[in-house]
Amino acid sequence: MDSYTNIPNLLFDLFPTMKEAELKVTIVLCRKLHESYGHPVLVSTDEFVSTSGLSRVSVVNGVTDAVSRGSFAKVPGLNAEDAIALIGRKTPQQFPDGATTLRFCSWCRGCTLVLHNHHYPITRRDGGTTTVAICPNCHAEYHFLISDQFQYGPLLSNIEVD
Repeated sequence: MDSYTNIPNLLFDLFPTMKEAELKVTIVLCRKLHESYGHPVLVSTDEFVSTSGLSRVSVVNGVTDAVSRGSFAKVPGLNAEDAIALIGRKTPQQFPDGATTLRFCSWCRGCTLVLHNHHYPITRRDGGTTTVAICPNCHAEYHFLISDQFQYGPLLSNIEVD
């Protein structure tokens, strides 16, 4: 049986007033929120682009319009320090004795076979040159935690998700 996504009926009433970018972004968010049972979701610009067929600029405009309309709300990510503090409280991962070339993550102190050099405290985009050696899990968790997520906004907050 094919799966499906519930689209709130209210959105059908809004379609005539939506620009194409807002409509496509709205449908992508409905699908993601349906898959997460209504819990806030992280959708990257790249994921919006690949799923909707829109350009990056159109995605940004569509998200801005959907948030302005109240269809969706952004849930701000954590600041960098709070994200690192949260990551630092997790239980370190351990490998069995005899594993070769073990390295230790600077943030979670867990054993790992792979380390990523992450520009911190100043991002590479902002001219930072200092890096920390962190495991792939901490790297992914950090970027997830500091990213904005989406949830249904005031306009759609009363819909039920099956």
